[in-house]
Amino acid sequence: MTNAQGDASLLLTAEGARIEIALDVAAAPRTLNDLLACLPRRIDLHCAKIAGDQILWPVPVLQPLESARDIHGTPPGAFIYYPKRQFLEIMYGPLQEETASVTFLGQVKGDMAPVRRLGERVQAEHGWQTIWAELTIGPGAGWREAIAKAAGQPAKTPPASQALDEARRARKAMWQAPPAEIERLRARRGVMLPFGPLVFAESETRKLHENLWLLRERGDARLVAESGALLIRGAANQLSDFLGLHDSARALTAMAGALDDAGASRAILDEAILFVGRMSHWLDLYFPWQKLNALAEAAASGRRNP
Repeated sequence: MTNAQGDASLLLTAEGARIEIALDVAAAPRTLNDLLACLPRRIDLHCAKIAGDQILWPVPVLQPLESARDIHGTPPGAFIYYPKRQFLEIMYGPLQEETASVTFLGQVKGDMAPVRRLGERVQAEHGWQTIWAELTIGPGAGWREAIAKAAGQPAKTPPASQALDEARRARKAMWQAPPAEIERLRARRGVMLPFGPLVFAESETRKLHENLWLLRERGDARLVAESGALLIRGAANQLSDFLGLHDSARALTAMAGALDDAGASRAILDEAILFVGRMSHWLDLYFPWQKLNALAEAAASGRRNP
């Protein structure tokens, strides 16, 4: 590990487990600097659906890949950041078929058994109940200042505008709690209700989130304004007309309109990414993935009962 400050660490506490994560100060100072700025934080834990044994949780960090690594080159216990989903992740077992580049942030210290027990509980309880945790900054002095210095100057603040202020308010509200209209969607009953709208809402928001990240990586202001508005409006129409998530759709539509302001288009795009990404994360919590996978496996095998 290239970290010269041996006490640089985070603490993850959940379900009686206290997991210490040693940070690699030199590996990704910009990402770590932004992460530290939003801690301490109460976080909702998610399980991976494709990659394998990982504990995931969302954070409002918008750094691109930093000292990128192939995810298959990271060992169990690796603490990583996956930009395109705003997820921090701890790996506690072998990976399956997935191709991804990630930012390496550090390594779990000590015994991996508590991480594995926590990960298995998250897998089992996902969709039935939310497993909450606390992520805090570990003790020690000096290393936080070293990270801030290595991160360099922060990005320039875009000019204030009513549209940007409204986008920020919508994003902050989305990160505070799931929208009430998602609970209304879950309460719907009928043919394939609530599962049909719920699964398509998660899919719609996830794909918009990932596509806006791809657009962000291009960086061209005109492309951001034109393509971003098109992507956002298309998804907002689906969320409103097809899935009944009218409030979230209105917030997104307002962001799409604000992208016409070339001076603020990048800032608006970032707010849209954080808004729709968090919406996708909330929706993800309502799926009992382990049970759904067992049903899919049984159906693929021609069995009626898993």
